[in-house]
Amino acid sequence: MILLAERPQIHGSGKYEIIDGMQRLNAIFSFIENSFSFDNEYFDIDEFSYAKQLAIDSILKIPINKKDDKKQAIKLLSGKECADILDYQLAITVYTAMAEEDITEVFGRINSSGKHLSSQEKRQAGVTTAFAELVRTISMELRGDVSDKVLRLTDMPEISIDSQKSNQGYKIKAEDTIWCKQGALTAKLLRESEDEQMIADIIASILLNEPLPVSTERLDSLYDLSGKYSQVLDSALATYGFKKLTQDIITTFAVMRETIEAYSSEPKSLLRVVNPNSNNPIRTAFYTILMAFFDLVIRKELSPVNPEGIMNGLRGLQRKLDLSSHYTTTEDRKSNIKQTIGLIQDCFAKKEPSALGHGVELVLDLENSLRRSRIETSRYECKQGLLDLSPKRNLNKDLLERIVETICGIANLGSDSDGYIHIGVTDSQKDADKIEIQDKVRPIEINGRYVVGIDREAKL
Repeated sequence: MILLAERPQIHGSGKYEIIDGMQRLNAIFSFIENSFSFDNEYFDIDEFSYAKQLAIDSILKIPINKKDDKKQAIKLLSGKECADILDYQLAITVYTAMAEEDITEVFGRINSSGKHLSSQEKRQAGVTTAFAELVRTISMELRGDVSDKVLRLTDMPEISIDSQKSNQGYKIKAEDTIWCKQGALTAKLLRESEDEQMIADIIASILLNEPLPVSTERLDSLYDLSGKYSQVLDSALATYGFKKLTQDIITTFAVMRETIEAYSSEPKSLLRVVNPNSNNPIRTAFYTILMAFFDLVIRKELSPVNPEGIMNGLRGLQRKLDLSSHYTTTEDRKSNIKQTIGLIQDCFAKKEPSALGHGVELVLDLENSLRRSRIETSRYECKQGLLDLSPKRNLNKDLLERIVETICGIANLGSDSDGYIHIGVTDSQKDADKIEIQDKVRPIEINGRYVVGIDREAKL
């Protein structure tokens, strides 16, 4: 059954929030919109007058043509088969005029006992504490999920996780996230929200000022509203500050990522250093290294000055960590973190400004801003540069006028909205290819946007 909530007072009439069934609805609509075939046959859009009209009006973008790349006719379902799909009755329940907390409670009740959810998904379902919200916020930021709390169904692929094996056309590539790229998690584990579980563990360790014992029960207790941990965490978070802790954790991840990639940009380079000759996820080592970086970068305000020395210090770390007991204790984890700090701290030093104020997290901010631009097109504009791409490279005076108009357009969205114009970023692969040949710059692709920079123009 698909469950919807109708809240006309918020969304206007005829709009629904999907409580349960988002992926199923997306699959049905995407098939009708020709995003994928079944047995090499596509839905015939001409058999559905409403969808056909949306396509004519360019509201619906049909990704296939009547002929494929080899100029062969695309095989379409028969009129009867299309009619059978359109006539199929979906089981739907609509709740009317529900408050936010009612929807959250229904979602939580539905998903709390279902076998299809992971342990962490069950923990997070329906919980709206400051701690749970912080886990969501940081996890979304780190994996590149840049959506607002209310998202149109058509934009769901922009924030859904894909992998090289499944290749569903979703925009978040598991292999590009720090979790999978460095071997902390597999794509499957990322889809099961194991990243959120690790973030919950990290946040709790920081707020409680000591690591949690590793156990499902202890993680469950963080979300138990009637238990002592929930109240202690919310109190500690209020003292630390939601925004400050978010920034500190994001900064730690950014510094750690920059350090690893300064040593090697190859996939799973951290895994190969920490646990060579194995492809198993390095969750324990990753947590330990992250907490060591947090201590050095945030608490001691040091900066990494020798990435190669740090990585050499971490060589074979997985074997050195205390994993003796079935459930690793607080003392075990403290010892692991202390040992890791000892292995790498000589490669950190006081710097002005420190890594804390160095702005390394701005790279992540830019990447997520470019991802967000795919969803909120009215608030974002990308320009390859201020010079045209002709051989003479003239200043594009028309562009300067258009930028002023764009700024006015963004301002007219209202005082509660912000917007961004990215110079040195193109959304055209054709322009990116031309810049690569012309300016000898290798564009960096981020979700259909191509970062080409402004140095090439500054030289001219």
